[in-house]
Amino acid sequence: DMDKNCARASLIEAGICTIESHPAAAINAYRQVGKQDPDYLPEVTGPLFECYREIGKLDEYRDYLHEVVATIGGITPLLCLTDLTEELEGRDAAVHYLASELDRRPAVRGVHRLVEYALASAEGDMQRSLYTIRQMTERLIQGKSVYKCKQCGFAAKNLHWQCPGCKCWNSIKPVFGVEGE
Repeated sequence: DMDKNCARASLIEAGICTIESHPAAAINAYRQVGKQDPDYLPEVTGPLFECYREIGKLDEYRDYLHEVVATIGGITPLLCLTDLTEELEGRDAAVHYLASELDRRPAVRGVHRLVEYALASAEGDMQRSLYTIRQMTERLIQGKSVYKCKQCGFAAKNLHWQCPGCKCWNSIKPVFGVEGE
């Protein structure tokens, strides 16, 4: 029996399509992951960005990301959309977009990115203060597990399809919230 809702299989398919230089097919497989299990969208936003860039359809990808951010959320899609906004509309538009989204859904990784933007133009005491904030957000980000098993609570920095703790399949998901996704 084949499980048509297996996000892992779609990720593998997308990876094969990417390796074989079939970006349109990879896009279809990556987007299927979001339909099968939206919790795994952080795994596909970066590779999707590259596939859409390769076929020259970044506007289509921007529309997709807007939909994901509005309906599902997550800091990874938001940061990807911020990067795309900077590329297509400029740094000021990206900063404005990110700040407005963080007002609605705060996240440490988002604040870290805002600090990075602010550091680029800050001077003197303000630059030193921002540098300190950046170091603190970096420590918060680096010290956190980004995945957790829904069955036993096993925490991990990398995605495991089978939990090393309880041996359940597909039970490890990204951590959501201010310090997570």
